[in-house]
Amino acid sequence: MGFAQINPPGLGESEIAGWFALGLRQNLDSLDKKQILFYSGFASMSTPENQNIFHSPAMLILNSEFYHQFHKNWQYSCALSYRVQYEYEDDPPYESSVPGYKSEFRLYARFSNVVRFDRLKMVNTLRSDFRTFYNPDFNFWNEDFQFRLRLRTQLSINLTDKKNLRFIFSAEPLFSISHFWSTASWNEFRYRESRLCFFLSYKFRQMPVTLDIGYMNNILQNDMVHYISADIILANIFRKNLFRKNESGTIQM
Repeated sequence: MGFAQINPPGLGESEIAGWFALGLRQNLDSLDKKQILFYSGFASMSTPENQNIFHSPAMLILNSEFYHQFHKNWQYSCALSYRVQYEYEDDPPYESSVPGYKSEFRLYARFSNVVRFDRLKMVNTLRSDFRTFYNPDFNFWNEDFQFRLRLRTQLSINLTDKKNLRFIFSAEPLFSISHFWSTASWNEFRYRESRLCFFLSYKFRQMPVTLDIGYMNNILQNDMVHYISADIILANIFRKNLFRKNESGTIQM
């Protein structure tokens, strides 16, 4: 399954935002068909009126995801995520609102079709998210539940014969429907935003480390936010070969 950068989260209206994540990817079988990915990430953002990427803390994320490539062209994954998103006033000087943050628990699943060519890999993914939001005291936020559908196409191109440097592009429209506890009502299910990502991914040959640096353009209904992104992923640091086969073909730990 190899290269996979950690895309920035959406932060709503801003001018420019930054994202950094540190992840650990571990193979769970000898054929590299099953993997688990843990990562922690931090986002900061400017106000709508400046371009200081470090002006305000924006989000903290803890995420765990399981992948299974059950066929050479098909893969699924499922994940659990906890997020803290800081909230600010809509008007200058954009101070922290009351309450100052909301918590989110997210369950999501992906189903992907993977097509490989000589230097090119294309992955088309259907993803569904179920999200719940809470005040700092863990009472429900006004928007208490949301179901979201995401459709992503990702292209990755090998730039070297050693296959350790890739250019990755992805495009992803998002559709959602939300429930509001104050009115006990749902809004309509419709298109909300799109995300365009451009990444360079470098896999170090002497170390189990992949470095991803990129840009995301988050196209909202009435705004556009620019993201600068970087992540570091450590691979199989516990045991390089979790399972091995002996000469008779028997799998050994």
